[in-house]
Amino acid sequence: MFKKGSHAGLVASIIVGISAALMLGWAWQSTPGYKIEPGFKTVENAFINRQTNLMAEVTGRVVRIISDDKKGARHQRFVIQLANGQKILVAHNIGYADRIPVSLYEPVTVRGQYSWSETGGLIHWTHHDVSLNRRHGWIDHEGHRYE
Repeated sequence: MFKKGSHAGLVASIIVGISAALMLGWAWQSTPGYKIEPGFKTVENAFINRQTNLMAEVTGRVVRIISDDKKGARHQRFVIQLANGQKILVAHNIGYADRIPVSLYEPVTVRGQYSWSETGGLIHWTHHDVSLNRRHGWIDHEGHRYE
């Protein structure tokens, strides 16, 4: 059992720990470049302005399934088409996250890092970032989140 007064110390330690975690989380999400605006306008503007390394969240339909990239880290690859017609390659690291059972024409919502390309762009880092250098990404498919 606890000694008299030790319970108060434990509670104080927990409160300090929670406060520190909240402050770190706030600071991390307030960092420039970590703001995420859902919707295709973010990547549409990034494509027009040739921006890269931008966190994005978009919903689209799978229009092409590509074989896995097996060079270096293994990635599941597929192309989604957004409501504005823009096509984006999704590269999902299956070393960090589960494979997604996508089929053609199914809707998916993708959060990750957008990188510009002439063909519409790429979204990768669609998984937890264990180094905490960027916001975690994920892919929602048929009510399940893969991260």
